Amino acid sequence: MGSIIHEGYQNEILNQKNHLSKPKKLFPSWIKQVLIVLGIILGLLVVFEIGAILYTEVIFPNNTEKQHEQEVSVGFSDISKADSIAMVLFKYEDKRRGHSSIFHDIIRDEYGRCYYNHIQKGIELLKNAAEHGDPQAQFRLACYYGGADYRTLLWKDETMDGKAIDEVRSSYWFLQAAEQGHGTAMNNLAIHYRDGQGVSKDIRKYYEWLVKSAESGNIYGLLNLGDVYRDGLKVQSGTHKEYTGYHYDFDYEGAHKIKEYKTIIDYETLVEPDINKAKYYWGESAKRGSEDAKKRLEAIY
Repeated sequence: MGSIIHEGYQNEILNQKNHLSKPKKLFPSWIKQVLIVLGIILGLLVVFEIGAILYTEVIFPNNTEKQHEQEVSVGFSDISKADSIAMVLFKYEDKRRGHSSIFHDIIRDEYGRCYYNHIQKGIELLKNAAEHGDPQAQFRLACYYGGADYRTLLWKDETMDGKAIDEVRSSYWFLQAAEQGHGTAMNNLAIHYRDGQGVSKDIRKYYEWLVKSAESGNIYGLLNLGDVYRDGLKVQSGTHKEYTGYHYDFDYEGAHKIKEYKTIIDYETLVEPDINKAKYYWGESAKRGSEDAKKRLEAIY
């Protein structure tokens, strides 16, 4: 009996030792499986990226950046081509922004492998050509400083590279281009004088530059001059005081009669309203493709 008890006791101790000697599982089996799958995916991504690098950088290297450098070099040496080359650079950057940069970097297409600063280089081209007297570059640079979109020329709250608008520089370059006969620059300069953007407000200069723009056959100058003849145009010529009544002021000496005046602004008529002339200029603008001019004419007839 004693030996049986002793053997049972030994077996119990042995079972306890075996239980203690078994390693505990740190993670459930499903977590291990997930980690294995993730490791395989990560490995495939690394292999894919290495393959993409070999394919795009060694087998078929990207020459877009080098091509753009060559184009910019041409633009600096021939200022007449600066504007068109700058437009190519701006459009290329638009395509880059059309998809996320992460997308381009992953697939490593030509946009993901071109690290050229298209906007900055395009602006540098325009500045160089403008400073050397090219009117189209001067006009485009004025638009840039004024916050205009280079494709639609619609005005925004900042420049295309995210900087603050500079109306003074914009007006300056519009003037440089306008003095060389650039029709749209004449029109835009006129608007700056009308609204006092970057220059002192001057209605006479507004009208003078608008007439010059229209005479050059510019679609916008013709449209806006038509608006002037529709509404007429007046310019401030001075002020005068006009008696409006009186009131009494009282002090220790008694009542004093005080006359009251108000300031009246005097205007000089520069352009009398003339709907026939308005229709003429709108018609000329419409012939050149202005949809706004067509709408004005449709509203009359």
